[in-house]
Amino acid sequence: MTPPRPSPSGSGMPKPRTPTGPTADPGPPSPQAVALYPGRLAADGKALSTINQARAAISHFHAAAGMQKADNPARHPAVAEAIKGWRNRAPSPKQAAALTADALTQVRETLRLPRRGCGGRMESAETAQHRAALDLAIIGVLADGGLRWSEAAALTWGVVELWADGTGCLTIQKGKNQTEPETVAVTAATARVLQDIRPEDVNSADCVFGLTAEALANRVRAAARAAGLGDNFTGHSGRIGMARRMVAAGAPNAAVQRQGRWKHGDTVARYTRDGRGSPEVASLKKLEVIQHNSDGTVPRRPPRGICQWPREIGHQ
Repeated sequence: MTPPRPSPSGSGMPKPRTPTGPTADPGPPSPQAVALYPGRLAADGKALSTINQARAAISHFHAAAGMQKADNPARHPAVAEAIKGWRNRAPSPKQAAALTADALTQVRETLRLPRRGCGGRMESAETAQHRAALDLAIIGVLADGGLRWSEAAALTWGVVELWADGTGCLTIQKGKNQTEPETVAVTAATARVLQDIRPEDVNSADCVFGLTAEALANRVRAAARAAGLGDNFTGHSGRIGMARRMVAAGAPNAAVQRQGRWKHGDTVARYTRDGRGSPEVASLKKLEVIQHNSDGTVPRRPPRGICQWPREIGHQ
């Protein structure tokens, strides 16, 4: 018997043959197979949001292939029942800790202190100052504007406007449940740190932070941990803290909802509950949505009710 000749790559294994005949089309999976998939994801410790995303991806794939909604296996009632069952059994997600006024003060007071890196090496004073400048801007944008991680990561210098009175605004081009650009205010403290990190030769299309959404969240978490605030802080902590600070400072209810760009007052009420689950302001459930200008354009300055309240968003 003649031994196989070595492959050109030198691995010693024969080169696999490429099938030349027609391959069988496996066809779409059965609804029962799709219904079992959430259970496999849940067993692997995946969150409910990941399970829902997986189902949506399967549905989108078949819809893009031209399959009608009635024939889409991800749309079958059996799949919906499986998702519902896992939703009922899934633990309630733990809300991130809020960057309240006290938490912000503590973080800002400790940001410039040198830290130890992953390898145990202490930062130099110069490195700590450089890191702190960027972290101050990140935390300010998240805590003042109430931006989500992805929105902050996508922020460009072209949508940052700094005003003569020391404050400013950010225009969010694309956000969750958002069909048109929306404007949010930032305090003078955040406007100053944004100005500090702004390059002289900046292009309007340049990203403000140059980091991914996950990297932004990690920096918030690291800053809170270094300040002794614990590990329950995420990239969402600024958004929650913004709502609580505005409510505690007496800002109008409509201004809170407009600054956070929430469609429903129930969402704001959930974010402004204290640790015992009691709403800080019960009337937040009746908030009204503030619209843009009557012609549909974005205001040059935030609508009345926000620009009156820069001191309630955060520290000056």
